Amino acid sequence: MTSSGDSGYRYTRLNDSPSSSTQFFADTLQKQQMILNDQDKDLEKVGDSVQLLKNMSSRIGTELEEQSIMLDDLGTDMERAQIKLDGVMKKIVKVTNMDDVFFFFYVIILLRIDNFTSAAGYVAYCPCMGRFGNQMEHFLGMLAFAKALNRTLVLPPFVEYHPGKRQAVMVDFDKYFLVKPLLKFHRMVVMRDFIRETASNLWPLDKRMAFCWQSRQSIYDTNKLPGCHAKEGNPFGPFWDYSNISFVGDVFYASDFPEAHFINLENVRKSWNEKFPADKYPVLSFISPPAPFPARKDDHDLQKYLQWSEAILIEANKYIAKSFERPFIAIHLRNDVDWENLCRTIREDGTKKLFGSAICTGSSNNLTAEMCLPSLQTVIKEVMKKASELKARSVFVSSDRFHYIDELKQELTPLQITVQRRYPENLHINLAILSSADHFIGNCVSTLSAFVYRQRKYASTFSRPSSFFAQNYFPENKDEL
Repeated sequence: MTSSGDSGYRYTRLNDSPSSSTQFFADTLQKQQMILNDQDKDLEKVGDSVQLLKNMSSRIGTELEEQSIMLDDLGTDMERAQIKLDGVMKKIVKVTNMDDVFFFFYVIILLRIDNFTSAAGYVAYCPCMGRFGNQMEHFLGMLAFAKALNRTLVLPPFVEYHPGKRQAVMVDFDKYFLVKPLLKFHRMVVMRDFIRETASNLWPLDKRMAFCWQSRQSIYDTNKLPGCHAKEGNPFGPFWDYSNISFVGDVFYASDFPEAHFINLENVRKSWNEKFPADKYPVLSFISPPAPFPARKDDHDLQKYLQWSEAILIEANKYIAKSFERPFIAIHLRNDVDWENLCRTIREDGTKKLFGSAICTGSSNNLTAEMCLPSLQTVIKEVMKKASELKARSVFVSSDRFHYIDELKQELTPLQITVQRRYPENLHINLAILSSADHFIGNCVSTLSAFVYRQRKYASTFSRPSSFFAQNYFPENKDEL
């Protein structure tokens, strides 16, 4: 039996022991804090590892993309090397009277190079219908066309019409757009480089055929036989002359091939390759694009490969930084005399589509005259509405005639919203600015507005919102235009 003294001793020892002391708890808390600190460090290391993995994944993705472009470039370079080697070897044959064994070895080399590049010829065309907006509608179709036939697309110069110039002016493709992003989709080469580096061997002068839908009568000489007459008229003659291209014959490719433009169909693609094989027709050179107008909806997203050149972007970004406080709205107006005449022809109870209108009317809504040529009242009303929604600070106006700057300022200045246009006007810089706005309001019929809409939706780092003037407008008086 334990005495009371022993009991007191036991409790005294317990009270004096470290486990019951303040120091013990402090030590325990310190150890726990050390454990937590170690855990934090471990978690930080895990976080760093995760971030490292993310960075590695991003770099791998970038490297794979760059390798894809490099492979496309390599294919094009090998193709050019084959053509150059072919020319050199032909000269050697003439000089050395190459024996059969050496010639056989040379043929094997060429076949191996050809198999490696998997090249199947080229596609060239004249973007000779309309101005920039229309040319870009056809361009999307030609991207799809070249890809479907596995032919390298020759990027044509743009056709422009400058005041005071009697003939069309050609501007090389890469002045306005980068070629490298397009190579992510398919093989491309600028017309200038194709003529300089490839055409002379691949496409001899006496083998150059013009492709057209069907024959037509000459516009200059009624005694001439019907044909493509590829270089008659403006811009056709200036376009081909710009690249020193002439033709020795014609191919009427749709004479027994009426479905030729439906390149999305497998049997059509097969027919193209059977009728016009690359060994016999190394270049399919069209006097007008074998693509639908306007562009097929399925081809719209191809615009994601279309990126402005550095020179265009620098000027556009410089102007935006200097002139606008965000958020800013950009509007595109069409109202010159030719456009007014076009819009007067619209019968609001019959016309369903015109130029780029399908983007804003869809497949069911009818096109209206107000969509084609919105009134000043409509322009002001919709700009005011969108400015209020966005709390916009600036408005940019691009137009082919009337900008309505004073009229818009009268309504927007009291709201401390600035209104500006660019001096001097430059179409492509304007289009880049329109593409960068926080909101874009375009013309429903204009292919330029359609271009901006697609650029904002597909080619931007993120999809930017757009709308169209009078998109939901149905006037009571159908005879107003």
